[in-house]
Amino acid sequence: MVDLNQSWRMAGDVAPALDTKAVRRTVEQLEELDVFWVEEPLPYTDLSGLAELRRTSRTRIAGGEMLPTFADALACLENDALDVYQMDVVLSLGMSRCRTFAELAQHRNRQFTPHT
Repeated sequence: MVDLNQSWRMAGDVAPALDTKAVRRTVEQLEELDVFWVEEPLPYTDLSGLAELRRTSRTRIAGGEMLPTFADALACLENDALDVYQMDVVLSLGMSRCRTFAELAQHRNRQFTPHT
């Protein structure tokens, strides 16, 4: 499993963030290494990019831990943006909402594994 952290830049990072084209190349290279999933390959604001990457990749696309609301999680699901949903139980959805969301994801043949 590889986490690209939405291409976040940390204080002190000198390399530019990955763009969509670079992310696609990176995921293709990771496919050759039999990576189980790539987590947060793009920012959550790029739902169409995530959905396209999910459709065209042989590697699972995972994410969701930093989505702040149930509505944001549903938007990901409705856009079919991820193969594996990892909503954070503590930071965003809570226990009850995570369980509800997990059932919705599984109903759409997507995997769910809680974060935290």
